[in-house]
Amino acid sequence: MVNNNRMQKISAPEHLLRKKKSQWVMFLILMMLPLLGFAKTLSVSTDRQTVEMGDIITLIIQADFQTRGSQLDLDSLNDQFEVLGRQQSNQISIINGQFSSNTQWRITLLAKQIGELIVPPLRIEGVESKPYKITVRPAQKKSASTGGSYFLETSLNKKKVYVQEEALYSLKFYFLGAFQGNIRPPTFENSLTVTLKEQDIYGKQINGKHYTVYEWLYAIYPQQSGQLVIKGPIFSGIHQYRNRQKGIQEVADTQTLTVLPEPTQLKNNLNDPWLPAKSLTLSQKWSSLPNTLRIGDSITRTLILDAQGLRASQLPDLSTENQVGFKVYNDQPVTEETLTEQGIHSKLQQTQTLILTQSGNITLPEQRIDWFNTQTQKMETATLSSRTLTVLPALNTPPSNPNGTVKTTTNQEMALTQTNNNTIQNVSRETSLLWPVISTLLSLAWLITLILWRKQVKKLKKQQQETAKQTDSPIKETAKKHTLCDSKSTLTPHDFYQELRAVLQREHHIHSFSELNDSALIEAINQLEKHLFYQTDLPKNTLPSICKGLEKLTQKNSTPEYPLLSKLNSPCPPPSHKESKLASLYQ
Repeated sequence: MVNNNRMQKISAPEHLLRKKKSQWVMFLILMMLPLLGFAKTLSVSTDRQTVEMGDIITLIIQADFQTRGSQLDLDSLNDQFEVLGRQQSNQISIINGQFSSNTQWRITLLAKQIGELIVPPLRIEGVESKPYKITVRPAQKKSASTGGSYFLETSLNKKKVYVQEEALYSLKFYFLGAFQGNIRPPTFENSLTVTLKEQDIYGKQINGKHYTVYEWLYAIYPQQSGQLVIKGPIFSGIHQYRNRQKGIQEVADTQTLTVLPEPTQLKNNLNDPWLPAKSLTLSQKWSSLPNTLRIGDSITRTLILDAQGLRASQLPDLSTENQVGFKVYNDQPVTEETLTEQGIHSKLQQTQTLILTQSGNITLPEQRIDWFNTQTQKMETATLSSRTLTVLPALNTPPSNPNGTVKTTTNQEMALTQTNNNTIQNVSRETSLLWPVISTLLSLAWLITLILWRKQVKKLKKQQQETAKQTDSPIKETAKKHTLCDSKSTLTPHDFYQELRAVLQREHHIHSFSELNDSALIEAINQLEKHLFYQTDLPKNTLPSICKGLEKLTQKNSTPEYPLLSKLNSPCPPPSHKESKLASLYQ
C-alpha cells in the first residue's frame, strides 16, 4: 500500500506536463489553419490602360506570398514591349494576430507598336497571373502651335541648287522640362557634308513657354544632279515634364532638295573649274618690291583667293608657269576654312618667288578666274591685272652690242687700214702727176707693202706660238681671272650665285642662263636657284657640277681665232696689168 501511493505521488507532475504540451500543439494547429487554407495569387495592374505611343507604362505585379528567392521571368514581354527597368520589394506583417506576407514588382515598359497589346500570363513558383490588356494609340504630332511639350523642326535655306553649290540643312529639337536620349543623325547621299553646328544649346520663348532648343546645322555640297531626299532623323529617349516621364521615338520631317546639273552654256571655257559661290575675290600682296630691279634679283608675291560658299578643296590652282624674262618657283598652297552660320568661308594663299633673268620691260600676265554668283545667278570674273616691271642689267656688266659680242680692234686691222689710206692718198695724186712718176710711185708703194706684209706675217706666227703654249692649262688661266672655283674659297651659295653671273658676263659675254648650251650646267644652276629662292636642300655635287661646266665652257672658248692671220696666209692675188709691167722693169 505504501509503495503504490508513493508511485502515484511521483507520477502526478508528469501527467500535468503532458496535458500542457497537448494544449500548446492544439493552439499552434488552430493558428496555422488560416494559413493552410489560404490560396496563393499573382495579380497584374497598370497606372493607365490607354496610352499614347511613346508613353512609359508602369506595370505593377503583386504576389501575396514570399517568393523565397525565386526570380520573375519577364522574357514573354519582349515581343510587344521594351523593358526599361524593374524594382522588387518584400513585406511581412502581423495585424490582430493575422500573419501576412507579399512581394511586389514595378516594371517600366515602352510599347513597341500601336494597337491592343496583351501582357501575357506571368508565372512564379507555380502561380500564374491572368492576361492584361493595354491599348496604345498613335502619338499626335507635336508643334509649338499645338502647345506640345516637345517637337522637331527641319528646314533648308534653299529648295533648288546647282551641283557643288552650298545648301544649309537645319535640325532643331524643342522640349520643355528635361530630356535624356540620343539622335540618329541625318544622311545625305551623293553629297559632301560639313557640320557647322554640333548640338548647339540655347533657349527660346514660344507662346509664353520657355523651350530648350538643341540645334544641328550642316553644309551640303551635292555631287550629283537630281532629287536629293533627306530623310528625317529619329529621336529616342526619355522626356520628363511635370513629374511625368514619357518615352520619345520621334521622326523629323523629310526634306527634298532639287539639284540642277552644271550649266555648261554659261561657262566661257569648258575646261575651267565650276565654282558656284556667294562671293569670290582675287588679290595679291608683295613681300618686298624695290624701286630698282636688276637681272638675278628675286621678288616674292602672294596670290590670295577668298571665297564664301565653297570648300577649300574646291578652290582652283593659282600656280604660274615660267615666262620670258623670269622664272617662277611656287610654294605649296596654304588653305584654311572658317565655319559660320552662313556657310563655309575658304581662303587659298599661293606664294611665288620670281627670279628675273632678262633686262628690259617684263610683264607679269593677267590672272582670271570665272565663277558663278549664286546670289545673282550670273557668271562673273575675278581679275588680277597684269603688271610691267623694268629690269636693269646686272652690275659690273661690260657694254655689248645688240648681238651680244664685244667689238675689238687688232693691230693687224690698224696696219691694213693705214696702208689702205696711204694707197688712197697715192691714187688721189695721180691726176696731178705725170704718168711715169705715178707708175714709179705705185711700184714703190707695192714693194713697200709687200715688205711690210712679210714682216707682219712673221710677227703674227711668233705670237700664235706663244699663245698656244699658254693655252695648255686653261683651268689655271681661269683661276687667275676669278676665285669662284678655288678650293680655298669661302663664298656662300648666294655670293657664289652672284659671282657666277659676273664671270659669265665678264669672261664669256653670257647675260642669261638661257644662252648656255650645257644641259648639265643649266640643271646644276637650277638646283642652286631652288636652294636660294625655294628653300630646298642643296645637293653636295651642285657647286662642283657648276665649276665643271664652267671649265668646259672656258676650254671651249680658250683657243683663239685669228681671221686676219688666215687672210694674210692666203695666196696673194695676181697683180694687175700695170703692176705686172712695172714689176718686170725691176727684175
